Amino acid sequence: MIRPIPLMMSVVLLASAAQAADPAANEAAKKHFTRSKELYDDGDFAASLNELERSYQAVPNYKLLYNMGQIQAQLQNHAGALRSFRRFLSEGGNEIIDARRGEVLKEIDKLRTRVSELTITVSQPGAEISVDDVVVGTSPLSDPITVNAGKRKVSATLPDYFPATKQVDVVGLETPRLALELRPLVTSSATSSTTAAPAEAVKVEPSKPFRLPVWVPWAGTVVLAGGTAVTAVLANQASQKQTALLKTYGVTRPQLDAASASTRNLALTTDILAGVTGAAAVGSLLFTLLRAPEPAPAATTVQVGVGPNSLVVSGSF
Repeated sequence: MIRPIPLMMSVVLLASAAQAADPAANEAAKKHFTRSKELYDDGDFAASLNELERSYQAVPNYKLLYNMGQIQAQLQNHAGALRSFRRFLSEGGNEIIDARRGEVLKEIDKLRTRVSELTITVSQPGAEISVDDVVVGTSPLSDPITVNAGKRKVSATLPDYFPATKQVDVVGLETPRLALELRPLVTSSATSSTTAAPAEAVKVEPSKPFRLPVWVPWAGTVVLAGGTAVTAVLANQASQKQTALLKTYGVTRPQLDAASASTRNLALTTDILAGVTGAAAVGSLLFTLLRAPEPAPAATTVQVGVGPNSLVVSGSF
């Protein structure tokens, strides 16, 4: 692990490097750096890193990139640490002492074995590309993306297209390639046009209204009348059986009660059916009398004429 720069010294260096900066930005950078040191001492490395990034945004100072790389390495964000250390060397240039440069180069060599250079291509330009839900650029990407080794989630989104997402397993020092295909939300060019084609007119023939035949209610009336007649015959037979039992010696009371109940039930059923049959007959008669007549067919006229060398037929239907 690289020997960290003392954080209090970095504050002094930051102040001297930011003397020419806007006073408000310089003050904001100092506050963020101070909070970063406090959080780092408390062991909250993620929050400390956020404060360092805010400090760098207020007043860019390449020395902060070194501290950012250290914290990212502690958080096992090897790709982020590698980017920070490379920017530290690039932005520091000749101001970095040889000893520090050598230490950073050794750390970069170690980090390279823990990251992968992933080349991402998308079928449509202008798509927003994310790795593990962090936006890394817009298609087409000019360079591969440095990612941590392991399982990574790569996504691409573009308006009017379905999002595309793939999981990829990467190993350190490898240079894998990943292609994402974006499919349009509207697949048919005909349905995507702003002016829809007029629907083809469909001629609908008017349906003939349903007319209940006259015989239907009368058939129901006949069925009811038949049922009434059958129950009347059965009721009469039950009454005769009851009369015969009354004249029979030795008949028991339960037998008489059963015969009487059967006669009553059949007589009641006959009366009910007779009433329903009468109502059905009245309804059938009214239906027959009040039913609208069938529309008369159009009159057909045919005229025949004889010419000198022709036969002429004309008519209306």
